[in-house]
Amino acid sequence: METRLLIGGELVAGNGPELAVEDPAREETIAAVGTPDAEQLDAAIAAARTAQREHVHIETKLEIKDWWYPYGGGEAPPHGA
Repeated sequence: METRLLIGGELVAGNGPELAVEDPAREETIAAVGTPDAEQLDAAIAAARTAQREHVHIETKLEIKDWWYPYGGGEAPPHGA
């Protein structure tokens, strides 16, 4: 199980206090994950803001009729299709 943090595209160990991850069904600890310290948290927020600015210009629009109604004609697909 991967327990490192993904910050700016890199996996790094958390420098903050450990957080126990528990299995609620068995009520036992299954992993200990390092949380980010203040510097890592600031870096993660900065990386997320940069990624958002860089990717906001990617064209994501689809023609609704082509995505929602693949059968053409603007009609809903048959039930169960």
